[in-house]
Amino acid sequence: WPWWREKLATAARLGWNWGKETGVAVWEKAVFAWRVARVRVVRWYLRRVYSAYQASGEE
Repeated sequence: WPWWREKLATAARLGWNWGKETGVAVWEKAVFAWRVARVRVVRWYLRRVYSAYQASGEE
């Protein structure tokens, strides 16, 4: 069991942990951005529908 194998295993473990944390952080940011975007789209859509409804009511 040479020393470089041990170093390689340690580096792989550190890299895996870093990648996992980074992946989780990126995933959380993506989920948050998706929720914000969805809320904005829903609000925009409701406002558009409401304005169209008002316009049809005024005619």
